[in-house]
Amino acid sequence: MIRVTKVSDNFFPEIDFSLKNSGGSAALISSFALHILAARIDPTPVLNFHYTVDERRFLWRGDSPGDWEGDASLSLIINNNGWGPAEEYRLLFSEPALDLLFPIEARTLTCRVDSLASATLKLDPKAIDQSYFARVHRQLLDMARFDMEKKLPEFLRRNSHMTKGNGYEHGEIERSYAQYQEETRGAFERSWYRPRGHPWSLEATEERVPTIPLHSPIVTWSCSDNHDRQHSGTSTVGSPNPDGGSLYLTATGFSFDPRFLAKCALVSDRTYCVLIDPDQAPQQRTYTISRQIPAAGVDRFHIRVGATKSCEATIQFEFVVDGDKVIKSNPFEMKIWNPAGSWNHGFADGDEILRGNSVWEKESLHSFPFLDTADRGLGKSLRF
Repeated sequence: MIRVTKVSDNFFPEIDFSLKNSGGSAALISSFALHILAARIDPTPVLNFHYTVDERRFLWRGDSPGDWEGDASLSLIINNNGWGPAEEYRLLFSEPALDLLFPIEARTLTCRVDSLASATLKLDPKAIDQSYFARVHRQLLDMARFDMEKKLPEFLRRNSHMTKGNGYEHGEIERSYAQYQEETRGAFERSWYRPRGHPWSLEATEERVPTIPLHSPIVTWSCSDNHDRQHSGTSTVGSPNPDGGSLYLTATGFSFDPRFLAKCALVSDRTYCVLIDPDQAPQQRTYTISRQIPAAGVDRFHIRVGATKSCEATIQFEFVVDGDKVIKSNPFEMKIWNPAGSWNHGFADGDEILRGNSVWEKESLHSFPFLDTADRGLGKSLRF
């Protein structure tokens, strides 16, 4: 008897199988097969947003004089990683300071974004009126300074344990609070008045210019797919650096300071991995395994099902037991999410993943991958 306990909601779903052996002796599972009875590619646009800054920089030309490059502009990049176009696409780029400095027409984009294509909205700092920038800077600076000063006394509440009874010297909390105020106010002023030019360029000087820190830009967007279904949402905009950073605007342009974070590994359980191609449905894939179910016992394992493209698939599993007995599951529906550009998920078709330790180990199931990845330009081993 096959019992499907759960189909997970992962982008590549995992099916939790329990196979019960009602016989009086152990049963050996020698293989399993996956029948893709039908598959329908999901044409929903998958839109991702990030910005880039064309930093002003000096490029050396060997022995010849160098040149300054970059216009200090900000570009919003829209990528459609879905398997269908975004029709009648419209977005509004928003951030409190940018909303004051750029008219709504400059922050609006209307276009079509094809599958696996991109579009760009560019904000040119040359469009900013210098006197208006100075007024906006003073307005936002006064508001931010008021909020910063209002939060300073929270230091005393967080450190109310710093008393003589707890081993601290008399007046230590007052001295610490004074130092905290000085450092916080100094950091605040430096963020609103930055050195002229980039600190790594020859333009960097001790002179500081009015600067507006920019926080958490968003896009509000809407579009339709090629089935005339409507889609809309509000999305955050990623930075040029995976670990984030700080985005600033001066009267002469944008700049970005990256931040770098340490990474750590994750662990999980054991999984068999299969990868289907919805363009080739219907089809069958067979994988060799070796699992033993004790007499009157139950064996439990997971199978992760991925696809080369986002799709909705009707699938059915069958298991070969004791060499000649075939047990089939009921057909069921599964939605698989895999937009373009997300191949490298660390798993390959035919992998058996043992992830009980801090370091992942992989064992091949010794089945022949059914995809000719070389013909698809995806390299020697297709990963998901």
